[in-house]
Amino acid sequence: ISKNIDGVIIECSEQDVVYISKKSDNFTWTFVIHSETALEKVALLHNKGRLHFRLVSTSEEFEGYQVAPGDLFLDVDADSKACYKVIVCFSGGMFGSFSQCVVFDFGLRPVLGRKLSVEIGDQPQQEKVKELRKELCVERWTSQNKEIIRSSNASETTDPFTHQLLL
Repeated sequence: ISKNIDGVIIECSEQDVVYISKKSDNFTWTFVIHSETALEKVALLHNKGRLHFRLVSTSEEFEGYQVAPGDLFLDVDADSKACYKVIVCFSGGMFGSFSQCVVFDFGLRPVLGRKLSVEIGDQPQQEKVKELRKELCVERWTSQNKEIIRSSNASETTDPFTHQLLL
């Protein structure tokens, strides 16, 4: 999953991470996508958040699915150019942290994706969450940033039980 794909321009005026204070509040992201390659499918990737996130199309016949064919999102932008308009709606109903990954499949690999997050809670708690997120920086393991340290050889082990397990 990549944030950018050559030949595809994706715009969203809303932030990827949203903080709201009332559990009854809803939120909507609108993605406008320009591409010469046809959008084949749109999907919400994570099953965990499926009750809170849903896909919505500007056409009246479609609302509330987790996976949808790309042609349902065909539209025109403000300049009357053909585009895809994908709307992702969120409804929480409870306090907590919610996240979802929207995947845009153009038949190319990697697929285009955006991670969306919603934090619902009172203002002081949201400030704490923001601070913790800034401190939390996890780097993925790659062949360039890892070092494999081999354990001792089974024949060198003096403990008979450990020696038996390793054989």
